Amino acid sequence: MVWLINANYSTSFYQFSIDKESELALLPRYGISGKGTLNTIKSCCPNSRALCTNGTIYVLKGDTNEWIKISNSSSGSADGGYSGGDIPSYEVATDEEIRDIFKSGSSGSDISGENIATDEEIRDIFS
Repeated sequence: MVWLINANYSTSFYQFSIDKESELALLPRYGISGKGTLNTIKSCCPNSRALCTNGTIYVLKGDTNEWIKISNSSSGSADGGYSGGDIPSYEVATDEEIRDIFKSGSSGSDISGENIATDEEIRDIFS
């Protein structure tokens, strides 16, 4: 059975769950709609992922527009598939994490040394 497990409708990046390799034929590709219950997904960007219940990971390869098998411990492949080791997992940064990027220690200043607004000052601006 095929499941949509994550979708970013802005970028067309999708993550699917599949039970067997033959279900890759149901998944959308770049410019090609999915089949069956996935027919409402009209396109899928390169690097979208399909995670098989047996642990195999497939990625939509940009230059061929085909789903290719990769492995978390991949050390490269002759066909130019993924060769970067573990697949990075990205999460959206919180507001606090973003503010911390621009702070230098706990001084409350950004990387240029200028003071930055506190949460309270920001709330006051918008209230």
